[in-house]
Amino acid sequence: MEGVSLEGKAQHNKDAEKFLAKNKGQVLGVLEDPAERELVQRFSEDSAEILSADDERRLTDILERFETKIFEHEKPEADPGAKRVLVTSDNPGSWNAVKPLIAALEQDARCKSVIAVVSGVAGKQFEEAYPSFGRVQGEKTVLGDAISLADREPIDAVVASVSDKNGPEDLALFGGKGNLGARKTFFIFEGYGGVGGAFNLGTKDQMEKIDGIFCNDPFAQALVHKLLPDYPTDHIYATGTLAAEGFELDKATEYRAETRAKLGIGTDAFAVLYLGDVSADYAKVPGAHPNINTKTFEETLAGIETFVGAGKRDVALIVRPHPRDPDKEKLVNAGENERLPENLSVKNGSRPFSINEVAYASDVLVSIAGTENFFAPARGRRSIFLAYDGPGFAGDAFRSFYGPELIEAIRQTPGVFIASSSAELAEILERISKEPLPTPVGTSAVVAGVLDKILG
Repeated sequence: MEGVSLEGKAQHNKDAEKFLAKNKGQVLGVLEDPAERELVQRFSEDSAEILSADDERRLTDILERFETKIFEHEKPEADPGAKRVLVTSDNPGSWNAVKPLIAALEQDARCKSVIAVVSGVAGKQFEEAYPSFGRVQGEKTVLGDAISLADREPIDAVVASVSDKNGPEDLALFGGKGNLGARKTFFIFEGYGGVGGAFNLGTKDQMEKIDGIFCNDPFAQALVHKLLPDYPTDHIYATGTLAAEGFELDKATEYRAETRAKLGIGTDAFAVLYLGDVSADYAKVPGAHPNINTKTFEETLAGIETFVGAGKRDVALIVRPHPRDPDKEKLVNAGENERLPENLSVKNGSRPFSINEVAYASDVLVSIAGTENFFAPARGRRSIFLAYDGPGFAGDAFRSFYGPELIEAIRQTPGVFIASSSAELAEILERISKEPLPTPVGTSAVVAGVLDKILG
């Protein structure tokens, strides 16, 4: 490639190959361009390949999206004694929660400087979302650049959110105080799964003391306490759903009409949104089938067919596979591969449709254990956990993870259901299909509560 020595190019290819070999699934999960996906597949499988100049440039661009970056916004007009805050974010769940927090910090006079350490989806979207921030690019590593910022002026608070691997969160969770001199460290538990993602928050001896954990609601608060029984309960703050800032409730009616028209779903049809998972993520779950996502989808389709057979109403199954699912084509093509009832159709709800568009186009959301199941009431939708009993399904893992008390709390949540079989799924669908859509459940003014804890 022009301007790069053969030795330099070889080293670049070697470093890229190592990264792609280790993280290919994560990279492919983010890429939407078929040509880019093909390049990553090809490059990571054939280390001896000599790339063309065009492919080399495209690969550099792809890798740049996964680079951890630092951005800073300073506010000379801030109040005396205002704080410096460092925030980290990486994957979509984290970004949806952290994005409105950064926007609020940018405007709050109690904050004089916001430093964002981002990668993945957050790194890809940050510059467009926050043009007032400047990129910090020194000659050091990301840790070195962050330490230089802390040496220039102390960082008062560090806020991290974790739900995937290879993010920038270790900078906050393992070195926010020791390396950056932060007075306080906070964690945003934006979902309802395992606390701390790849870091398994609370179990690592080398992890620094977390001063506060923000979560969505009392149910999430109880879940955090179950997973971290030794953590002080008075430091687990049920401040509300930060991600609700992005639910676009004001566009729900518009999205419903437009998305249904694009997918060919009638106004009076009953629509079920299947949110896919990744079977490999269940590899450590005892007894889980190697293809649990596909197996669960097939059982779900059988339950929907039973439901459809009980009436004459048109029913649409909107399938939105997980972007990292290697079997996504099998799911979205189910309508072509199966002999379905005449009044049942399968629609592809993948990108470029947003989650908001397909959620509002549907009447009920179903998934094995997706966070969107818990968010459904705030959107004015119902949801069903697919906790099927039997070998290879998720029922046992679901019951083991949540426990009897939390499962009972889920059952008591209006509009949220648990199906232990395809037959029970059909029964739930039959019941709710005769009811009007529920009214969206309001969410509290969460950002203000989080800011008071961070900046107080």
